[in-house]
This record gives sequence, C-alpha cells and structure tokens, in this order.
Amino acid sequence: MTLRLLPLGLTLCASALQAAPCELRYQVQADYAKRQLHVTLRLPVPKATELALTPQWAGADHAAALRSVQSNGKPLMAVAGAPGRWLLPAAASPSQAVSVQYTLQGADLIGAHDQREMYRVQLGDAHFQAFGYGLLLLPAERSEDEA
Repeated sequence: MTLRLLPLGLTLCASALQAAPCELRYQVQADYAKRQLHVTLRLPVPKATELALTPQWAGADHAAALRSVQSNGKPLMAVAGAPGRWLLPAAASPSQAVSVQYTLQGADLIGAHDQREMYRVQLGDAHFQAFGYGLLLLPAERSEDEA
C-alpha cells in the first residue's frame, strides 16, 4: 500500500547574518510492505549547501535510518566526520529548484524495544509516525529556532 501526502511547504526565516529564506517542499510516500518512507525534497540551491538530519534526538539515532540520499539519480557525498550531513552541489541556475530523494527505514517495534526507538520513524499496517527531527533533511546552516 502506498500513501501519498500533499507536498509540505516550509519557509525558513533566516537571520540578517544568514542567507535569505528559501522555500522547502517535501513529498512523502509510505511503503508499508517494506516499512519505508520515501521522501522528495525540492529547494533552491544557488550555492553548494550541506543538508542535515539531526542525527540524535531524544536518544534515537535518526541518521541510521537514512538510505540512499541522492539528487538527480546520483548519490550525494557525505560530509566527512559529520554523521547525518550531505553536500548538495549548487544548481545550474540560481533560480532553479533541486530535487533530493531519500528513504527512511522504519523502526522494528515488534516485541520488546528500547523506549528511545519510539522517536524514530514507525510504520504500522496503515499508518506511520514521524517526528520532524527524524524525517526532514534541512539546510545545515539553519538556526536552532528554525528547526
């Protein structure tokens, strides 16, 4: 069973010392048979940008659930020494939006489990649960208030 959500649009408010705000659009598809969420992110990339997923939050290792982070069918390069970060090259045109695709493997919550796993992506027979920290790749230069 595949579930399609309407694209979720977010605008990040940047401080005067940071880059201008940009609109991020997410589309999420759930694959319940494989217990995976497939996410597509579209954003403008006028200069090379690091994308980040909060690797640890509430004790859950969110970055460990990420699979196949890519743009235009090519894998993104992981940032050395920085788990949960990838380098996204600049778009050919500053006004052009770039598409990034990635997959999140759902937590196996059958039987006894550590309570920290409750904060990871979970897929049941017909629903899923995900927290922003464990679902959304964001530009790494965002402030903590924007996360």
